[in-house]
Amino acid sequence: VGDFCFHLFPHDNFRLVRVTHTGLRDGQLYCTVAPVFCPNEEHPESPVGPAEVPGADLLPSDPQCRPDCPRAPRDLLEMATVDKPNILHQIRDRYWRQDIYSQLGPITVAVNPFEELEHYSG
Repeated sequence: VGDFCFHLFPHDNFRLVRVTHTGLRDGQLYCTVAPVFCPNEEHPESPVGPAEVPGADLLPSDPQCRPDCPRAPRDLLEMATVDKPNILHQIRDRYWRQDIYSQLGPITVAVNPFEELEHYSG
């Protein structure tokens, strides 16, 4: 309880949530989770309030995905947990902060903001 993790949605979508309660039902772990919202984030498939989900639908989050944690390292391969939901969360968080470039080892990932950004324009 109190841990942050990713809730897996249909169509390979992930949502950062915080576990608020755990319990067993029919021998299966179930968790009540509350969504963690990022500024300007829109997630039409995610629940607005707390939801009860199977524990199997939750994936661990990197400690640097916590809202109260300093930002992730410039190179995302330096995170403690390097997997799809953690990398996508960091790239999305950077996008909302208008930081469109991320490093993954020798690879640079750029997200098109579809607008001119002052700190990147000449």
